[in-house]
Amino acid sequence: MNMEMVNQVVETIVSGTMTGICLGFIVLGLAAIWKWFFGIVKRVVLYLFPGIATWVQRRREAKYLDEDEEEKQEWMK
Repeated sequence: MNMEMVNQVVETIVSGTMTGICLGFIVLGLAAIWKWFFGIVKRVVLYLFPGIATWVQRRREAKYLDEDEEEKQEWMK
Protein backbone atom coordinates (compact mmCIF):
# COMPACT_ATOMS: atom_id res chain seq x y z
CA MET A 1 0.00 0.00 0.00
CA ASN A 2 1.56 3.23 -1.05
CA MET A 3 0.78 6.81 -0.05
CA GLU A 4 -1.52 7.42 -3.02
CA MET A 5 -3.84 4.61 -1.95
CA VAL A 6 -3.81 5.79 1.67
CA ASN A 7 -4.62 9.34 0.52
CA GLN A 8 -7.46 8.07 -1.64
CA VAL A 9 -8.95 6.00 1.22
CA VAL A 10 -8.75 8.92 3.65
CA GLU A 11 -10.23 11.29 1.07
CA THR A 12 -13.12 8.89 0.43
CA ILE A 13 -13.82 8.52 4.15
CA VAL A 14 -13.83 12.30 4.68
CA SER A 15 -16.01 12.84 1.62
CA GLY A 16 -18.52 10.22 2.79
CA THR A 17 -18.65 11.70 6.28
CA MET A 18 -19.26 15.21 4.96
CA THR A 19 -21.96 13.91 2.62
CA GLY A 20 -23.68 12.10 5.50
CA ILE A 21 -23.57 15.18 7.73
CA CYS A 22 -24.99 17.40 4.98
CA LEU A 23 -27.76 14.92 4.17
CA GLY A 24 -28.61 14.69 7.88
CA PHE A 25 -28.96 18.46 8.12
CA ILE A 26 -31.12 18.49 4.97
CA VAL A 27 -33.45 15.83 6.39
CA LEU A 28 -33.73 17.65 9.73
CA GLY A 29 -34.43 20.91 7.91
CA LEU A 30 -37.16 19.34 5.82
CA ALA A 31 -38.74 17.80 8.92
CA ALA A 32 -38.73 21.20 10.66
CA ILE A 33 -40.28 22.89 7.62
CA TRP A 34 -43.03 20.28 7.35
CA LYS A 35 -43.76 20.53 11.08
CA TRP A 36 -44.06 24.31 10.74
CA PHE A 37 -46.24 23.95 7.62
CA PHE A 38 -48.63 21.51 9.31
CA GLY A 39 -48.88 23.85 12.32
CA ILE A 40 -49.88 26.71 9.99
CA VAL A 41 -52.46 24.50 8.25
CA LYS A 42 -53.88 23.40 11.62
CA ARG A 43 -54.24 27.03 12.76
CA VAL A 44 -55.93 28.02 9.49
CA VAL A 45 -58.40 25.14 9.73
CA LEU A 46 -59.20 25.97 13.37
CA TYR A 47 -59.65 29.63 12.40
CA LEU A 48 -62.00 28.76 9.54
CA PHE A 49 -63.94 26.13 11.52
CA PRO A 50 -63.79 27.02 15.22
CA GLY A 51 -66.38 24.40 16.15
CA ILE A 52 -64.03 21.56 15.24
CA ALA A 53 -61.93 22.02 18.38
CA THR A 54 -64.92 21.78 20.71
CA TRP A 55 -66.33 18.87 18.69
CA VAL A 56 -63.06 16.92 18.99
CA GLN A 57 -62.85 17.68 22.71
CA ARG A 58 -66.41 16.46 23.26
CA ARG A 59 -65.69 13.25 21.37
CA ARG A 60 -62.57 12.61 23.47
CA GLU A 61 -64.49 13.20 26.69
CA ALA A 62 -67.32 10.94 25.53
CA LYS A 63 -64.80 8.21 24.68
CA TYR A 64 -63.23 8.40 28.13
CA LEU A 65 -66.65 8.42 29.77
CA ASP A 66 -67.63 5.31 27.82
CA GLU A 67 -64.43 3.57 28.92
CA ASP A 68 -65.05 4.53 32.55
CA GLU A 69 -68.60 3.18 32.40
CA GLU A 70 -67.34 -0.11 30.94
CA GLU A 71 -64.79 -0.38 33.74
CA LYS A 72 -67.49 0.31 36.34
CA GLN A 73 -69.72 -2.37 34.86
CA GLU A 74 -66.89 -4.90 34.84
CA TRP A 75 -65.95 -4.00 38.41
CA MET A 76 -69.51 -4.42 39.65
CA LYS A 77 -69.75 -8.00 38.32
